[in-house]
Amino acid sequence: MVINTESSSSVMYDAILSIALENRDQIAIEFVTGEKVTYIELIALVDKCANALFFLDLKPGDVIAVILSNSIEYISLIIACAKCGIAYVPLLENFNDDYKNKAISIVNPKVLVTDFTLPLIKVNIPIINILSLFKNEEPFISKNHDSYTGIFRLLWSSGSTGFPKIIIWRQDKLLFERLRWIRNINITKNDIVFCRHTLDVAHATDLHVFTSLLSGATLIMCEGKESTTDIIYNIQKFKATVMSALPFHYKQYADCVTDTNIFSSMKKPFCGGTYVSSELMNYLYTKTGLKIMQLYGSTDFGLAMVNLNPIHENDLSMLILEGVDAYILPLTKDDNLIGELILKSPFTSEGYLNNDISNANTFIKGYYHTGDVARKENNGKYAILGRVSDVILTTIGPMLSPDIDVLLSDNTNKCQVISYVDINKTAKNFLHIAIYQPNNNFPNQYIEKMELTLKHWGIAYDIKFIDSIPRTPVGKIDKPKLFPLKEAI
Repeated sequence: MVINTESSSSVMYDAILSIALENRDQIAIEFVTGEKVTYIELIALVDKCANALFFLDLKPGDVIAVILSNSIEYISLIIACAKCGIAYVPLLENFNDDYKNKAISIVNPKVLVTDFTLPLIKVNIPIINILSLFKNEEPFISKNHDSYTGIFRLLWSSGSTGFPKIIIWRQDKLLFERLRWIRNINITKNDIVFCRHTLDVAHATDLHVFTSLLSGATLIMCEGKESTTDIIYNIQKFKATVMSALPFHYKQYADCVTDTNIFSSMKKPFCGGTYVSSELMNYLYTKTGLKIMQLYGSTDFGLAMVNLNPIHENDLSMLILEGVDAYILPLTKDDNLIGELILKSPFTSEGYLNNDISNANTFIKGYYHTGDVARKENNGKYAILGRVSDVILTTIGPMLSPDIDVLLSDNTNKCQVISYVDINKTAKNFLHIAIYQPNNNFPNQYIEKMELTLKHWGIAYDIKFIDSIPRTPVGKIDKPKLFPLKEAI
């Protein structure tokens, strides 16, 4: 197999190419369904795809939209876009037609690439079958233009306040941020990185795809829709050493197993993306022997903090990564150790596409206002407590809705509380509460006790009962669907 080893116009592609040339015959990507490619085979696929994109007359700075299921071709397309200087934007599977059309109108892509496995929409741009991008056997045609370090990815915020924002990442900053992360967590070519997420979201690409391919590790990919038992089976089967999932996923693992040695190969089980409780940490460790290593960051900032302590203890504080600055913006005058977490890094996103208001409120004088409430510990570490929007006033002082959810949930009867603070409802704040119980058997005694507690705290509230919990593609609770108080997906 002949590979063009000349430097391209892409810093991301060149970095992955250098790793591939050092690890030619090592498995780069393997799907749980059996498909796999070595590093050098992956580069060959990327070059074919990049060639096809050039022949579509796509130029550096152009944007393509994608509606794709997880596949080796999808990963190859992402890297090919980097090589060509093209930006890509996924149209998420949980987007309805209105959201997809709105996204198309904002981004103005040149083409839509699909594998026809997911619902499409009518568009006035060419629709390209992704498989057609890999049929050309012609050698790669180099285009002479300056090194491209501009816009590479257009990804989505969580959409917790309506239509999600489009987050812009430059290629060079994304590469430098990924390399800094790899150095901090010491991922090597001997690691096996397990990804259970859809490739549309940063949780998959940032914490798995780029982490693996830029370190020479092997990436194990799921389709993103497997059952919990299948996920556990595949983690064991492939002897995965690294994974990152949400607290919700780890609870599912613990609910399904009783053998504390079931994840014996797993050395770095990362958890991030949302609030982590000490109750979950203890439950997971007792049931599975896994000690969660915490991550904290965001799609629009990158990674900021970690807790890599391999010893189980009830310490939810995290250490700021090298190169990241942090401070607390106090919520009250009385306590300057609890407040909104403010971050700064040289390697972060460019903000939000065509959204001056959000940019002005979030990225202020080079600092990123996270919207998360944190406590600064005496040792200089930070513990995440919840969102600023989660703060509610009570008779015992300010509380956070994640803490309220834990206090009100009933593990004995498997009743899970999910709350949403509506700051516009009353001057004192108003709590919307949804209660989920797998069998729709809500004990009257439990409900009465919960209502007495809420009244004692002086919280105004309403309650509804739900028969399922809607989730985003990455697995977070989809609160706009659960509490349609504003525009929601």
